[in-house]
Amino acid sequence: GGDAEYEREVLPEEKPAPGSRSTGTACRSARTRGISRMVVRSKMRYSAHAAVEWINFRTEYRASLADAIDQHVVLVAITEHVRNGSGPLEALFRSALLEVPREHGVRGQDLALYIRVEVPTTHWTGHNLT
Repeated sequence: GGDAEYEREVLPEEKPAPGSRSTGTACRSARTRGISRMVVRSKMRYSAHAAVEWINFRTEYRASLADAIDQHVVLVAITEHVRNGSGPLEALFRSALLEVPREHGVRGQDLALYIRVEVPTTHWTGHNLT
């Protein structure tokens, strides 16, 4: 592979709605949302990002900024479905990942999602390590 120049641009942090599931205990990087871009072999590529709880979603990099924006809209809707829902978190994620893309006219596999789980150290140790 060639050398890649990486830049990250994200939208401002959103505040959770009152009574919704908060990302307050999540790791800082897990709360990143927006569109990032990466230059590979002089070509710009874009990826959508969104996060809820300890789960960070990212789509694969695409050549089209418009596609990345459309994917970001779907990812934000997925995270809002989880934040505003009630019930077991696993069931909320399952329904969000199955229903929301369909509501937006997108097949789930077309998002080509990468999912990362980040558990803060305070969950295990009871305090920050820094």
